[in-house]
Amino acid sequence: MSHHSNRLDRDEELEFFEKMLSGGISDRILLIHADGGMGKSHLLREFVQECQNKIIHVAMDFKSGGISIPELLSRLCDAIGWEHFDNLSTLIQQFNTGTTINISENILLGQNKIAIEQALNAPDEETREKQRVAITDALFHDLRAFPKAVLIFDTFNDCDPVVAKWISGAFLTRACHAKNIIVVIAGRIIPEPALDWHGICHELVLHGIESKHFEEYAKSKGIKVHPERIRGICDAFNGRPLPILNQLEAYNLQERHS
Repeated sequence: MSHHSNRLDRDEELEFFEKMLSGGISDRILLIHADGGMGKSHLLREFVQECQNKIIHVAMDFKSGGISIPELLSRLCDAIGWEHFDNLSTLIQQFNTGTTINISENILLGQNKIAIEQALNAPDEETREKQRVAITDALFHDLRAFPKAVLIFDTFNDCDPVVAKWISGAFLTRACHAKNIIVVIAGRIIPEPALDWHGICHELVLHGIESKHFEEYAKSKGIKVHPERIRGICDAFNGRPLPILNQLEAYNLQERHS
């Protein structure tokens, strides 16, 4: 059983992340591949907990899509505080010269996403790409001012194609050159490591959990299920935590009402 009371045997993954935070290893990009029900999102919530009140961090879930590059940037800067993004704000203002948008007022009004959308609203893809690159450079210029910053993205498989291309390309390339930045990306699909950042990247596949951990979990929670039955459930679900825990909870409720 894990030393974290509500978690099943993900100590190895958490310890690896803690080493990333402490600088004990050179890896700064962590790609987590996990099929449904493997407890990926729960593990990422523990990563967030490890950062809480200690390290600047932003966590974002792409589940169900709908997050554009302007939305992503807006959420990231809102979470950390726009006052820390002078270079990005200045660049967005420059792109918006001649429009009715004023970035300083825009931030106060909470309409920063509109300003970013306008800044990236070039008539042709070549110009839009150049502006995306410039905005990415400005973003990381500002992020380098922090002692350390952790950016966590979940459900990458639901990512908008334009956002997925940007993260896999310009974003991770800049992240690999910013030594204070740690990036975690998880999903059923994850970015393909590129030549320029594969050396600081660790790919992690979440596997099923052995039945003994569920036996210990059931015992700790007072769930009265025979170990043989737990082993059978684990075999049926290939050790996937979510459906197994649901089954154990069903047995627990059945026991309470019997």
